[in-house]
Amino acid sequence: NSFIPFDLKTHYGLPTTKDKDAVYAYHFYRLLHRAKQVYLLYSGLSDGLGSAEQSRFLSQLQLTGYPKQRVKSFSISANSNTIKQKTREIEKTPQLIQSLESLAQKGFSPSAIANYIRNPVDFYYQKILGIKESEELEESMAANTFGTIIHESLQALYIPFIGENLSVAGLKKCLSKTEATITENYKKHYNAETLPTGKNLIALEVSKHYLNTFIKQEIKQLEKGNMIHIKALETSMETTLSLDSVVVPIKLKGIVDRIDYYNDTLRIIDYKTGKVSPNQLKITDWNQIREDYTYSKALQLLLYAKMYMDTYPENTLSAGIFSFKNMREGYMPFGLKENKEIYSIINQETMQALMLQLEQLFAEMFNIACPFTEKEV
Repeated sequence: NSFIPFDLKTHYGLPTTKDKDAVYAYHFYRLLHRAKQVYLLYSGLSDGLGSAEQSRFLSQLQLTGYPKQRVKSFSISANSNTIKQKTREIEKTPQLIQSLESLAQKGFSPSAIANYIRNPVDFYYQKILGIKESEELEESMAANTFGTIIHESLQALYIPFIGENLSVAGLKKCLSKTEATITENYKKHYNAETLPTGKNLIALEVSKHYLNTFIKQEIKQLEKGNMIHIKALETSMETTLSLDSVVVPIKLKGIVDRIDYYNDTLRIIDYKTGKVSPNQLKITDWNQIREDYTYSKALQLLLYAKMYMDTYPENTLSAGIFSFKNMREGYMPFGLKENKEIYSIINQETMQALMLQLEQLFAEMFNIACPFTEKEV
């Protein structure tokens, strides 16, 4: 690669990429001059550096149509027989039901319930058999490590505000600390003495951008005259459900990233480093949160609301998500669509509708006649 711009090369008559193309074309066509039969092959696979397309020279040969020249094209591929795997079913035994009851006493997290909705067989492997995903040595930052660094950095920056109203001056001080906080948490999780390079450096810069964007959005909200009061951060919560369909009481447990007051509205907030859209948090039918994994984030918010409202005397609140890959949307609350209206306030009526769904979900989970049936994911 040259530092000399293309226009300067052209002006002073220096060789450019066009000259290289001309040389390649010259050699290609000279090789064909005396040949009686030529085989030109290209791969249709796009693995690695290949583009899965034929060269422009082949296209020229097909389109130009020189005298006494015949071009034939063949496509060759290996025969492959696809084997359709059968859907797995795991029959429930009395011992398996005992394991579920033991798990219910320890507590179900929102992510565990979402995992059951996504694929009951995966839930069985992870929660009943205790088979965890294999841990691999990370050469570059994994998604869960990236999320942990952002969560812990936000917690460190906002701890001084617990029990207080956010202020523009205080948040501007946070902006000056984001780089040092992110770097400190990176070194903590990687045991790294030196600064990151390559993909890790890019991930670190992205995480700084996420935090700065988030804090600047909060500053804008304050400048518009809104009040934000931080009540708690990284709060462990739990509640116990007594269901008619299950013999043992079921404990729900989870950690809420942030609880605050936005003006007069209590908000339960979950941070997500992945992409979440508002449509995933808006339901039109209550069965969606029990049957469709697309709305697992909505179910998670409702479970956090349930745990909070059972612990503290609140009649209404809002529960929502900040998605760092979709910061334009800002705070995205759970919502119920009815007659073209969206209701984002969670109240006791909402909790009653949620309990009906949880009753059906756990009745199915603890029913010995209903096997764990695999779903396509």
